[in-house]
Amino acid sequence: MKLDEVKAYLHIDADITDDDAVLKSFMLAGECYLESATGKAYDDTNALMQVYIKMYVKQQYETRNDALLEKSLDAILTQIKISSDFESR
Repeated sequence: MKLDEVKAYLHIDADITDDDAVLKSFMLAGECYLESATGKAYDDTNALMQVYIKMYVKQQYETRNDALLEKSLDAILTQIKISSDFESR
């Protein structure tokens, strides 16, 4: 997934680069968490995994304790974990 995709999801102008390093670290953390929580290899071409990363970064970046977002993230992780559509690592 590209940084510009995450920034667009967060409504951050592409030319604003102040938080790029933080956003990249959240993206990497999201990928690691997804793999750890599901036992599945991260596939940046998979739409469901892309949505998870965007939502994960949003949650971390905006530091909100949004119960609905947290439930959505948990549901996506569960789907990836139980699905045979994803390669195990």
